[in-house]
Formats: sequence, C-alpha cells, structure tokens
Amino acid sequence: MAAPIDGPVHMYPTSEVNREKAAAPNDAPSPEAGASESVRSDGGLRSRKANAALSSKSPMRDADDELEGGTAYDGTPPASEAQFAGKGGTPWSQRSFAYQFMPFRGMYYDVVGRMPYYVDDWVEGFRPKNLYRVVAASLRMYFINLLPALAYLLDLNHRTNGAYGVNEVLLATALPAVVFPIFSVQPLTIVGFTGLVSLVSYTHYDIVERYEGVDYLQFQCWMFIWAAVFHFIFAIFNISDYTRYITDMTSETFGFYVAIIYITKGVELLVFEFEDSTTAGGWLAVTIAMLFALTVYFVQRTGSLPFGPFWLRKLLSDYAFAFAAIWWTGFSHIPGEITSAGLRFLPITRSFFPSTYRSWFIPFWELQGLWIAASIPFGFLLMLLFYFDHNVSSLMAQARQYPVTKPAGFHWDFFLLGITTLVSGFLGLPAPNGLVPQAPVHSESLSVLNRIDVDHDAKEGVVPYEEYEDWKKRTREESKRVEHKVVRTSIVEQRLSHLAIGLLTVGTMTPAACRAGPHAARLVCGRLPGRRMGQPRRQWRYAQDALPLA
Repeated sequence: MAAPIDGPVHMYPTSEVNREKAAAPNDAPSPEAGASESVRSDGGLRSRKANAALSSKSPMRDADDELEGGTAYDGTPPASEAQFAGKGGTPWSQRSFAYQFMPFRGMYYDVVGRMPYYVDDWVEGFRPKNLYRVVAASLRMYFINLLPALAYLLDLNHRTNGAYGVNEVLLATALPAVVFPIFSVQPLTIVGFTGLVSLVSYTHYDIVERYEGVDYLQFQCWMFIWAAVFHFIFAIFNISDYTRYITDMTSETFGFYVAIIYITKGVELLVFEFEDSTTAGGWLAVTIAMLFALTVYFVQRTGSLPFGPFWLRKLLSDYAFAFAAIWWTGFSHIPGEITSAGLRFLPITRSFFPSTYRSWFIPFWELQGLWIAASIPFGFLLMLLFYFDHNVSSLMAQARQYPVTKPAGFHWDFFLLGITTLVSGFLGLPAPNGLVPQAPVHSESLSVLNRIDVDHDAKEGVVPYEEYEDWKKRTREESKRVEHKVVRTSIVEQRLSHLAIGLLTVGTMTPAACRAGPHAARLVCGRLPGRRMGQPRRQWRYAQDALPLA
C-alpha cells in the first residue's frame, strides 16, 4: 500500500477538479507532468499541469490519503516515488525525526515552489479580463474588513479604558494587508484585526490592570515579542506540517465559533446603544443593523436566482455589501427625526497619529523584568491561537469549492505572521492574524462564475474551465437554455486585490477620511452598532513623547 501524501492537509479543489482526468501511467509521469514543475510547500512537488495530468489513481494516492471529514493534500505528486523523493520530498510515513524537523526545510520549499508564479501573480491582476473581478473583490473585502474591525474596536476601546482607538485598529488592519500581498506565499488569505484578538486583548488587559505600576501596552509588547519568537520557531522547524490533520469539520466548526462571536458581540453592542443613547436611538440602531443584514443577504442572493440577466445578477451579488453599507449610512443621516434620535459617532483623532496621548513606539524596555518573564506564557498561548486561526483561514481560502491551482506556503506565511506580530507590539497595535470569515469570502469574490447545464456533474460547485469550454462548444446554445446552474470555472489568483484592500485602509486614515468620520460611524452601526468611545482616556506614562491631538 502506498504511503500517504507528504505534508499538511490542504483542502484544495485542485485534485477535485482535475482528478477526473485520465490517470498517468504507473511508472512514469505524463509529458504534461514533466512540464512547469515546481516544488510544493512541504517539500513535495506541485505543478498545475501535473495536477491536470495525474489523478487519484496514481500509486502515490490511496485510501490512506483520505482523512475523516476532509481530503489529504490535493497537489498530486509525480507518479514515480523515486522521482518524488529525489526532489527533496519524503512521504509522511517515511520521514525520520531529523528530516521532519530539519530547520528551514518547509520555508525553503514554500518560497521555491511559489517563486515561479510570483510575477504572474501580479500580471494576472492587471489582465483586462480579470480587472472586473479584482476591483469587485477589492471593494467588497475593503468593507467586509473595515466594518467588523471598527465594530470590535467599539467594544475593545470600552473594555481597555481607551488603550486602542480608531487609528490603531486601522493600522493593525492595513499593516498585514500591505505586507502579505508582497511577501507572502499565499496572497488569498486575508490577514487583519479579528474578534478573537479583541477578546484576547481585553482579557489580558483585565489581568494586568489588577497590579499597580504595570503598563499594559509595554506588557503587550513583550507578549508579542515572545509570540513572534514562538512563531519563528514553529515556522523554522516545520510545525505547520501538522495542519495536515485539520479536516473540513475542524474548519467549519471553528468558522461557526467565530460566527457566534460576531453575533453575540453585535447583540451586546446593540444593548450598549440603549445605555449610551435615547430609547429611540437604541431602537433605530437595532433597525438599521437588521435591515443592513437583510439587504446584504437578499441582494447577494440574486446571483443564484434563475431569472434576470446573468451579468446584472453577478453585479448585484458582487457589490451587495458596499451598496448596503453606503445606502444605510445615508439613511442614518436623513434630516429630521432620524438625525435627532441620538445615534453615536466614532471619535476621530489626528490622522496617522495614535488615538491616545502617546507616541507610536512603545518603550518596552521600561517594563520590570518580573513582568517580562510573566509575559512568556501569554505569548505562547497567543501563538497557539494564531497557529490554528491563521492556518485554518489559509485552508478555507483554498477549500475544495475554489479552483485554486497555485501552491501554498504555510511555513513561510506563519513566519511572516510572526514579523507582523512583532511590529504590532512595537507600535502598540492589536495583533493581526488570519481572518476566518473574510478569507473564504475573498476567494469567493475572485471566483469566475458561469452557467452550465443543470444536469452537468459539478463537484463542490466547480467545473474546470477547459471542461466548461468543451461543453459550450458541444451545445452552442448555452445562452438559450432555461434550466441551468451557476458554477465556478476558475479563480483569479493574484496579489493586487489584497494590496488594494491595504491601501484603501491606509486611505481611511487620511485627513479627508477623518472629515467624513460621522459617515464611517454609520457604517459600523449598520454592521455591528456600537457605543460611543468617549470614556476618559488613560494618561500613559510616556505621553510627553507624543504630539497633541488635533
């Protein structure tokens, strides 16, 4: 019986899409498999053409590859095990302890495997046929990234006595959205400020604030320093290989948990609205929140309806979130009874400066040695959270229903996440990490949708583009058919949309955006309405180094 596939479980659609094609000969790879060969993220081989030429009947794939609740790594290796091992990859069951924990092995193969596609990642975003998808995904993800971040900020600001403000959260969202598109291996994974980080941050704040003479941001900086060190250790010694045991059920359960946090926090912030505002303002916030959610749901549903022009349905589905945010923002500013109801606004401070009376750089060296040591277990626990959260986000961005063809890189990306965690600590920002809700939505936004015969076999809603073109040539009457279904035929794998999200977020910190502060606040009320962040701010000991607020 053949050995299981080397490396972590990747719930890619690649083999789900391509394994239906003819299997390669048992002893040698096909001519296509020998072309454009690249190295996989975990030391195996990965090739777009090889994926199309090889199938699940390869001697390297059998029942041992399948795990309960998910599918093993879908990047099909070469048919020859000798060739597979000769390229630096070793089957999982044949790995020695020294090979498994060989320093930098995974990071090396991550970079080498993706490097041949790096230029193409940028070119793909600028191709005329892909521009619409890139622009639509960028705008959609900008709003989906921004509004939850600001909503969680409302709660975090209140619970930490003003330690974090709008600019801190915007920078924590923009920093990884600029760094990861340029330097990461897998640019589809959205990284930013999430609800789990908000929960962890105010929990740590409650612990630290019980003791006098301890500055929370200095303690957080040391916690992030230790977390970054553990990130580096895990990445260097290939611990991300063990994500091969993460299954569909694991990912979906974790996504369900995050969704529950979104709902509970939204309800909690709506309750706060009654405390900080009038009764009319509280009920107006509830009404806007419910109408916003229903508007997004029903407008987005038009994309799957069987009637109406297909291009119009796709347009409405792509811009449903942006449309609803802008519409209900304008609604909340209608003069008269609505504006006088007492809805809350986000406090806007000086552009590109901290929201509190401090400098950007945290003097972490002033913290007592006892608390530096005490921050070590906190940093380790934070790394464990990010290890699971970020890797699950990356897996969900490349799930089977998305026809991803380019290799991933879990080791390198986790190392890069350690760097952004370290920088966030120095700047006094909440640490960014992979976003479970946003990552698969990003992939969904970049998916190319087409209509096909309702009886056509489409596993996980995916039909390879070549197969779709063959079907069109056979029927030649696809546009006249009444019964059809919408399937994904490809995905625009590029780096431009993720970078555009980061640049748009940076633009939100500009003076022009600050003057539009009340409008930004209404976006939050439409998403997860929250309370005013007007509590007295803590006077940090190093406030004399900061510039005054405008």
